[in-house]
Amino acid sequence: MTVFYDAADPEHARTAEEANENGTLIGFSVIPLIAGFAALRFASVAAAGWRRRARAVARTGWRVATVTVPPGPCAVPAYAVGPRVS
Repeated sequence: MTVFYDAADPEHARTAEEANENGTLIGFSVIPLIAGFAALRFASVAAAGWRRRARAVARTGWRVATVTVPPGPCAVPAYAVGPRVS
Protein backbone atom coordinates (compact mmCIF):
# COMPACT_ATOMS: atom_id res chain seq x y z
CA MET A 1 0.00 0.00 0.00
CA THR A 2 1.35 3.40 -0.96
CA VAL A 3 0.61 6.28 1.40
CA PHE A 4 1.01 9.94 0.45
CA TYR A 5 1.27 12.63 3.10
CA ASP A 6 1.90 16.33 3.40
CA ALA A 7 5.33 17.02 4.92
CA ALA A 8 4.08 20.26 6.43
CA ASP A 9 1.07 18.48 7.94
CA PRO A 10 1.82 14.77 8.50
CA GLU A 11 -1.71 14.11 9.78
CA HIS A 12 -3.01 14.90 6.27
CA ALA A 13 -2.44 11.58 4.51
CA ARG A 14 -4.16 9.40 1.91
CA THR A 15 -3.59 6.21 -0.01
CA ALA A 16 -3.34 5.69 -3.79
CA GLU A 17 -6.65 3.76 -3.75
CA GLU A 18 -8.68 6.74 -2.50
CA ALA A 19 -10.52 8.78 -5.12
CA ASN A 20 -9.15 12.26 -5.73
CA GLU A 21 -12.44 14.20 -5.53
CA ASN A 22 -12.69 17.92 -6.11
CA GLY A 23 -14.75 19.79 -3.47
CA THR A 24 -15.10 22.80 -5.77
CA LEU A 25 -17.21 20.75 -8.17
CA ILE A 26 -19.67 19.99 -5.39
CA GLY A 27 -19.78 23.59 -4.18
CA PHE A 28 -20.31 25.24 -7.55
CA SER A 29 -22.47 22.72 -9.40
CA VAL A 30 -24.19 20.09 -7.28
CA ILE A 31 -25.48 22.38 -4.53
CA PRO A 32 -27.00 24.95 -6.95
CA LEU A 33 -28.50 22.07 -8.94
CA ILE A 34 -30.28 20.77 -5.83
CA ALA A 35 -31.47 24.30 -4.98
CA GLY A 36 -32.75 24.68 -8.54
CA PHE A 37 -34.81 21.50 -8.28
CA ALA A 38 -36.29 22.75 -5.00
CA ALA A 39 -37.17 26.12 -6.59
CA LEU A 40 -38.72 24.35 -9.59
CA ARG A 41 -41.68 23.29 -7.44
CA PHE A 42 -42.42 26.85 -6.37
CA ALA A 43 -42.01 28.15 -9.92
CA SER A 44 -44.45 25.58 -11.30
CA VAL A 45 -47.05 26.46 -8.64
CA ALA A 46 -46.68 30.16 -9.50
CA ALA A 47 -46.99 29.45 -13.23
CA ALA A 48 -50.14 27.41 -12.65
CA GLY A 49 -51.63 30.29 -10.63
CA TRP A 50 -50.95 32.79 -13.40
CA ARG A 51 -52.41 30.41 -15.98
CA ARG A 52 -55.58 30.14 -13.87
CA ARG A 53 -55.83 33.94 -13.65
CA ALA A 54 -55.26 34.36 -17.40
CA ARG A 55 -58.02 31.84 -18.19
CA ALA A 56 -60.42 33.63 -15.82
CA VAL A 57 -59.71 36.99 -17.48
CA ALA A 58 -60.11 35.47 -20.95
CA ARG A 59 -63.45 33.99 -19.90
CA THR A 60 -64.93 37.02 -18.07
CA GLY A 61 -62.90 39.97 -19.37
CA TRP A 62 -61.30 42.83 -17.48
CA ARG A 63 -63.58 45.00 -15.35
CA VAL A 64 -63.04 48.34 -13.64
CA ALA A 65 -63.33 47.93 -9.89
CA THR A 66 -62.76 49.91 -6.71
CA VAL A 67 -62.35 48.36 -3.31
CA THR A 68 -63.19 50.04 -0.02
CA VAL A 69 -61.85 48.31 3.08
CA PRO A 70 -63.12 49.69 6.39
CA PRO A 71 -60.69 49.70 9.32
CA GLY A 72 -60.85 46.93 11.85
CA PRO A 73 -59.55 43.41 12.40
CA CYS A 74 -62.51 41.70 10.65
CA ALA A 75 -63.02 44.13 7.78
CA VAL A 76 -64.97 42.84 4.80
CA PRO A 77 -64.08 44.63 1.56
CA ALA A 78 -66.86 46.07 -0.58
CA TYR A 79 -66.38 45.79 -4.36
CA ALA A 80 -67.92 48.22 -6.80
CA VAL A 81 -67.74 46.53 -10.20
CA GLY A 82 -67.87 48.77 -13.24
CA PRO A 83 -68.21 48.15 -16.98
CA ARG A 84 -65.99 45.79 -18.93
CA VAL A 85 -62.71 47.10 -20.27
CA SER A 86 -61.98 46.31 -23.91
